[in-house]
Amino acid sequence: VKVGDRVMMHHYTGCGACSMCRIGYTQMCLHHHEVYGSTEDGGHQDYLLCPESTCIKMPDALTFEQGAACACGSGTAFHALKRLGISGMDTIAIFGQGPVGASGTLFAKSMGARVIAVDVVPERLELAKKLGADAVVNASDGNSVEAIRQLTHGEGPDATLDATGISQVRNDAVDAVKYWGRVCFVGEGNTTKFDVSPQIIHKQLTIYGSWTFSTGGLAEVADFVVERNVPLDDLITQRFQLDQAVEAYELFTGATTGKVLFTWD
Repeated sequence: VKVGDRVMMHHYTGCGACSMCRIGYTQMCLHHHEVYGSTEDGGHQDYLLCPESTCIKMPDALTFEQGAACACGSGTAFHALKRLGISGMDTIAIFGQGPVGASGTLFAKSMGARVIAVDVVPERLELAKKLGADAVVNASDGNSVEAIRQLTHGEGPDATLDATGISQVRNDAVDAVKYWGRVCFVGEGNTTKFDVSPQIIHKQLTIYGSWTFSTGGLAEVADFVVERNVPLDDLITQRFQLDQAVEAYELFTGATTGKVLFTWD
């Protein structure tokens, strides 16, 4: 990159020399990694000092708001769907319609899939419809697995994606998917138990874990948004100035929004 380039940040650094760093997965550095916004200073400031290697040039047609989404939750969802090999032949159920899961809904539709969006928050289910979900399931009654089967001829979808990290929801993602199906876990945290034989082995499932994306993967999702005209702006539901940070976080932690951004005029 050079002075004046518009860039997104891949918010990790590693040793730069191990096999994971060399392929752009610095968050998987075999020796040590830093996370900007956690172990290093984050972006809630006017300026951020970071290594050039973390800066990914943006396509000219990508806005900074779209770039912010790509560089976090939207990029995470995109690469989880790639792990699942989603195409127009698939029906996918996406559990959780926060910024990551809603991005999954948007991208899966752009890839041609039939999408079933699952959540317990009416506002987020409405957003999922706007982003292209073919069907929505309110899981607040605890019967999401049966509801998904009713939408898939009693068999279940070809693939499921969990963006919640909640133990019961991870089990629902495994139980809902059809025989020979694919499951991807992208939601972080918590301990989860499975009854491996009936839930996984006897269903012949393929299960993936997906952790964000590489430096090259960040450039890839940005290009996809531009080249496929993905309406990523529809994901963004609120915008705040930095001096409104407390209000922004109070709203976001209420778990009713889509993507919430800080903007600089």
